Amino acid sequence: MFAHKSPPAFSGPVLLALVLTVVLTFVAVPMTSVQAQSANDVAERLRQIDQVLNDLQRVIYKGEAPPPRSAATLQQAPAPSPAESARSADLEVRLSGLEEQMRSMTGPIETAEHQVNVIGNRLDKLIADIDFRLSAIERKLSGEQMSAPATADTSAAGTQPATTVVTTVVGDAAAGTQVLGTVPVADANGAGQQTATVTQPAPAAAVKPLGVLPDGTVRARYDFAYGLLRRLKMADAEVALKEFLVAHAEDPLADNARYWLGESYFSRRDYTRAAATFFEAYSKAPTGIKARDNIYKLGKSLARMEQKDDACASFDELLAKFNTPADQTIRQRAMLDRTELGCQ
Repeated sequence: MFAHKSPPAFSGPVLLALVLTVVLTFVAVPMTSVQAQSANDVAERLRQIDQVLNDLQRVIYKGEAPPPRSAATLQQAPAPSPAESARSADLEVRLSGLEEQMRSMTGPIETAEHQVNVIGNRLDKLIADIDFRLSAIERKLSGEQMSAPATADTSAAGTQPATTVVTTVVGDAAAGTQVLGTVPVADANGAGQQTATVTQPAPAAAVKPLGVLPDGTVRARYDFAYGLLRRLKMADAEVALKEFLVAHAEDPLADNARYWLGESYFSRRDYTRAAATFFEAYSKAPTGIKARDNIYKLGKSLARMEQKDDACASFDELLAKFNTPADQTIRQRAMLDRTELGCQ
């Protein structure tokens, strides 16, 4: 039988010396001193610690005698200077202050994010509601009996290179036409400018007030005409808006009235008159509050009339002229319409 050989026992002082060696080696690397030492010094300290641990394992598990330790092993790092201690304390205070500020800012930031999300959800619902209402208006009006719009004459005779002519004739073409004006359009390819021209027949007689609007202030009369439009009384709204424009042509609300007059035609699918009205409104107020809406709806009306080039020219005019943060929504719609039309 083989006899079991026990590892040699070491006296208490020997083991105590080994343990103290490890402890003193760890203590020899205080935080403030490590900050002051170079990378080579730190690496040397770690190597010494690793060597001491290996020696301790050989003594405990293999029964080997402990190797002699030099005095350099137990040498402690120099104590930090008062200036270094002060800098370390100051750094710790500053870090604590930054952590406290970050904790105090977390609440307001989360509150602001929540408010932004709420506003975004409300805006999405508002846009969806407006789209639904407009779709309902178009569906309702599509079932009404109405006279077919006059045939659109899209001839472009006499045009020059880099020029697009939009010819919109309302009524009997034999009665004579009147050129309303031109809209300079920036060419998407940078080759020059295009010009959209809209014409309509000369009126046989001036439009006279029909007495639809009530007496009152300009604002009250405008609200009355606009109220007819909101109640889907498009024919009555057309008469009221025309009367308003005759009586208050120079009032700032006239720009709004011209736009809504064009909408009254557009909603009834009278795209020829809608195009002429939107073009007139844009020509009279190219920088007005409804300018971007007028040029956009002019393009939509021309697209419904299958005048692709002229519609693309209108959308190009919008994209070239209106590029503020408030214009981004209508710009996105115009770009989608250009894509659907296949504009170059």
